[in-house]
Amino acid sequence: MNAGSGVRVGLTLPSFQSDPERVLAVAKAAEEAGLDGVFAFDHLFRARGDAAEGERRPALELLTMTAAVAAATRRIMVGTLVARATLRPPAMLRAAFDTLERIAPGRIIAGLGAGDDDSLAEDTAFGVLPGDPIPGRAPHLAVPHPDPAPARGGSAPGGSAPGGSAPGGSAPGERQPRGQAPIEPGRYRLARLEATVDAVSGRGYPLWLAGVTPAAIRLAATRADGWNLWGGTADQFAVAAGRVRDELLAAGRNPAGFALTWGGLAVLGADPEEARAKSDRLGGDRPGIVRGTPSDVADQIAAYAAAGAAWVILGPVDSSDPSNAAVLGDALKILSSRRP
Repeated sequence: MNAGSGVRVGLTLPSFQSDPERVLAVAKAAEEAGLDGVFAFDHLFRARGDAAEGERRPALELLTMTAAVAAATRRIMVGTLVARATLRPPAMLRAAFDTLERIAPGRIIAGLGAGDDDSLAEDTAFGVLPGDPIPGRAPHLAVPHPDPAPARGGSAPGGSAPGGSAPGGSAPGERQPRGQAPIEPGRYRLARLEATVDAVSGRGYPLWLAGVTPAAIRLAATRADGWNLWGGTADQFAVAAGRVRDELLAAGRNPAGFALTWGGLAVLGADPEEARAKSDRLGGDRPGIVRGTPSDVADQIAAYAAAGAAWVILGPVDSSDPSNAAVLGDALKILSSRRP
């Protein structure tokens, strides 16, 4: 924690491009600026415009890039915001986070999430579908249904998985196991998240969960070390954080030992002129974006801290620019100077 500031501050890394050196440059700049952490997103690609039909930008793979950042830095915390439980088997994520902890002991934050409908285009393109098996859980989550006749064209009821194998391991043309059907995406995502939490919790590094559904909040409150909300105003964060605290108390846990964290987009400028120019160019006037000079940003970070945030993690719209780290570092110095 930054001395005197009362809140930890992080910066997201520029995951949506193809040059890892840009990511490392931002991470090193964040460490030099005195920030507390850097965080990477988990996407297979990013689309401009329409999620399904828009132009696809490249995205660097989360765990590979996180390992490179962990090896290239010495002090700063390195986290995932968040690793999607639908993209990798739970055992693979556990092994990956364990390896990261060996690379950077005491500096890893394992952020996990279930994903949402905004990721459906990626999931579909890469064959990450709700019919995939959930380790140790599929029999309990299958939805009973009458034994149907085989679907026309030889595919299994509910559709066949990419590459020719049907969900759950059936060969092309075979039917789903009698009395089972693929679960709907929301339940599937939650089940994958639960299975991953089972695998990753208690491994010696902090585990944060993201999500705003009652089930996700309850899972975070009962099994994790922290919770993250992406986007929204400080007032909206305060309301959501209150729900998490209620679940913590219901679970018999002390909220004081649990990290409530917020992350969102930012447009940062070193001085008023630069801040205005970048806001005009990057759309910084949109609701829920942290924006302005170091003094402006310090005020907005303080508002989230007052709402209960132990971490504020900013994602610059121009995320590949290392100078954002220096602006954020200046905001931290202002925050520290304001405290008694």
